[in-house]
Amino acid sequence: MFATALQGVTRGAGKAIVSSTVAIKHKPGRCELRPARLDGFDTEGRTLVSPAKRTQSGRILPLAQADGLLLVPADAEAMPKGALFEFLPFDDQ
Repeated sequence: MFATALQGVTRGAGKAIVSSTVAIKHKPGRCELRPARLDGFDTEGRTLVSPAKRTQSGRILPLAQADGLLLVPADAEAMPKGALFEFLPFDDQ
């Protein structure tokens, strides 16, 4: 049975700002939600995430293994390693 907001249960922490462990190439024009796994912390205390290498609508395994979704902005074309992104965790982190 699932708990609901009427039972006093709130959603997770929401979005977080994280740092990518790899450079990301992206075709500009639309935003992308890329499955990503949590990968520790950097020297400044920011959460590190490792995004899925290849994303396609029919690939289910990277989504099943992910801890959340990395939001790649629509205007991004090439983001270097260590770039900051918004991250939507699947559960309370």
